[in-house]
Amino acid sequence: MLVAGGLAIFLVGIALFFGRSQLRTLDLLKQDQQLSALDRTYLRKQVRRRLLSCVLLVVFAAFLVGLMFLDKEFRALSDRAKEVPPGGDLRDDPVFTLLTLYVIGGCLVLFILLAIAATDLVATARFGLSQQRILNAQRNAALAAEIAKLRQTHQNNGQRNGDG
Repeated sequence: MLVAGGLAIFLVGIALFFGRSQLRTLDLLKQDQQLSALDRTYLRKQVRRRLLSCVLLVVFAAFLVGLMFLDKEFRALSDRAKEVPPGGDLRDDPVFTLLTLYVIGGCLVLFILLAIAATDLVATARFGLSQQRILNAQRNAALAAEIAKLRQTHQNNGQRNGDG
């Protein structure tokens, strides 16, 4: 159970570190007026997702700490399970119900955390692709303008050479 305590401390440390960096990003959003509306919206949503992930990390860490306190209950339930005759079960045992709901709650928090992380990954990829398309369009427009300018220069030079 020492591992669960160490993991809980590690998770809380990660959550605090990344939560703080997300709050700094939110402050920068308020100060930086040069960002486009699209960039602002994306970053605001990203900060919300990541702050929610930090909160869920702390909640999951609390579940791990709770497991340390429920270790005796798990061991006692395991001993009682060995004494149950074949065909019998522990479903009516309130400790069994409590521990089952506790573990299901921890798994649910972990699942939601992973779902938010996957959502953040997809949103980041989509935003990156849209930004890449915008940059490609700008580059193509700049190249087209440069080509038009070179053609005009070439035509002007051709007309001058033909006149002379």
